[in-house]
Amino acid sequence: MLRYDHSTGQVRIVTVWPVLNTGKGADKMKYRFQWTYPIQFSPHDSKTLYVAGNIVFKSVNGGQTWDEISPDLTTNDKSKQAVSGGEITKDTSAAETYCTIYSFLESPYKKGLMWAGSDDGLIHVTQDNAKKWDNVTPKDFPEWARIHCIELSPHSDSTAYVVATKNMLDDYRPIIYKTTNNGKSWDRIDKSFPQDEITRVLRVDKNNPNILYVGTETGLFVSFDDSKTWSKLDSNLPVVPIYDIDIKDNNMILATHGRSFWILDDITAISQLNDDISDNNFILKPAPTYRILPPFGFRLFGTGPDNGKSYSASLGSPVLIEKSKNPDGEINVDYLDSGENPPMGVPIYFYLDSEVDQAELIIKDTKGKILKSFSNESKKDKNTKITKSFLPSKKENKFNPKKGFNTFVWDMYCEGPYKLEGEKLTEGLSGPMALPGIYNVEIITSKKNKSNTLKTEITLIKDPRVSASSKDFEDQFNLIKQVNQKLSELHKSVEVIRQNQSEISDWISRSENNENYNQIKTDGEKLIDTLKDIENLLVFTDYKGARDRLNTPVVLNVKLAGLLPVLDSADFKPTDQSYGVYTEVSNEIDEQLDKLKAMQESGLVDFQELVSNNNIPGLKNL
Repeated sequence: MLRYDHSTGQVRIVTVWPVLNTGKGADKMKYRFQWTYPIQFSPHDSKTLYVAGNIVFKSVNGGQTWDEISPDLTTNDKSKQAVSGGEITKDTSAAETYCTIYSFLESPYKKGLMWAGSDDGLIHVTQDNAKKWDNVTPKDFPEWARIHCIELSPHSDSTAYVVATKNMLDDYRPIIYKTTNNGKSWDRIDKSFPQDEITRVLRVDKNNPNILYVGTETGLFVSFDDSKTWSKLDSNLPVVPIYDIDIKDNNMILATHGRSFWILDDITAISQLNDDISDNNFILKPAPTYRILPPFGFRLFGTGPDNGKSYSASLGSPVLIEKSKNPDGEINVDYLDSGENPPMGVPIYFYLDSEVDQAELIIKDTKGKILKSFSNESKKDKNTKITKSFLPSKKENKFNPKKGFNTFVWDMYCEGPYKLEGEKLTEGLSGPMALPGIYNVEIITSKKNKSNTLKTEITLIKDPRVSASSKDFEDQFNLIKQVNQKLSELHKSVEVIRQNQSEISDWISRSENNENYNQIKTDGEKLIDTLKDIENLLVFTDYKGARDRLNTPVVLNVKLAGLLPVLDSADFKPTDQSYGVYTEVSNEIDEQLDKLKAMQESGLVDFQELVSNNNIPGLKNL
């Protein structure tokens, strides 16, 4: 046993009995230890450490001393401990040691309750902090079965499960037992389990005592009815032995043969599937989600092109990813040399019993204000088109639900600024990330004028590593919102400017045969020049690429949008300078919008009167 000191990098060997035992049988050893013997820190005292050989040991000083706290909890069958092997090489590397404790667990729910299971088929329990150990092995327990796992129910401190196997004896049948009285009586619960599966580990769902997860030699199984029936829960999990399962918060982590880890995010969805769902269409409530900002590089550069292989450092470290498109045009990302993180946002799971014509997903706050909406209508597509720019931008997930189970990931961002068609430098901007709190989700679908609404709640939790206060979050949210509102005002004004220019040009063209054509042309072109001057200060009107920003003074919408990565780069209150820049640039924008308004109230009104007198339609004003 090794003890590693992170501060110095030193490794100290604190083995219970540090004597070499190679070359002799287990019957000659002072203590017998499995190759991978149980090690556990007490869930009630972090300074207490347990390890198990053929007896249980305890240390309260980091392995400096070890105390025996149990008798031999195995059969101690000497005939199973002699030297084995052949004439060429004997099996005496210490990996072949038998009659050892293979599973040990101190209850995290009840102090003083400990369980031990051996590799030769015995189960012991103590309920008085190791003062007295009782043999509670079921009378019909298969002889010589190796006890792989003891699971204590989080719903009852007297309920336990035991999982074992006899695969080393060419018996591949499952072995699963349950007790509800700490081993006084047992029920065998593997009768409906596939009879050719080697069982290795069991875990009880923390939200629902009737849901059990079992890892076997070939994958993961689940029961929704406390072992009456079983289903394989494979999805994209390969055929692989599962040696251990851990459930942390609402996620399931699998440890597989070959030292790989697989994570199933948000298993609360599985718990809810076990509820009485009577509706043909339903939505599952997402697990509370940590509000964590994506890496800044990811928001600035994304993850590269939408097809082929590429290295991306934007996820926090250089990783090789491969992207491909599925038949629906959605981008699939495979991580070739690293683990895959959970989705950056809140997965929303829902089921539709038929195809729909129209669908909309709406995120609202508790007061009913819409933060973001998504639709499957094609008119929304232009809002998801992204052009490469030097400002942080991202692609929104498309909402295109199909018949059956659907998953949509809300990235936790609110609606961005109004998008000006053809304006390439700000079209990928998002709104502020939603504040920690509770939000309402509505999915509205319709088919042949018949509509259906699904509703649930989302809870966003503050990143526990962040020191920002609620007031800091609100200040950041509000300033980003103000920037977006000012950008929206600017972009809508530019739309009016462009429409005015188009109408004026059209009027000039249609006035060629009018006796006042020269005056209309002169006055109209003067107005167009003035409108262009204002437009050229507000937005890039002829942007062709990144070099243009080096050759042309920055325009006001880009100047203001450039404040956004400063504001949302981290979870902090905006700097005083950020407020100063916002005020300065907003005043510059207002100056141009005031010029536009003044011109519309004078020059454009006069021109409108001129063309009206010549029977030409009027202008659209701000």
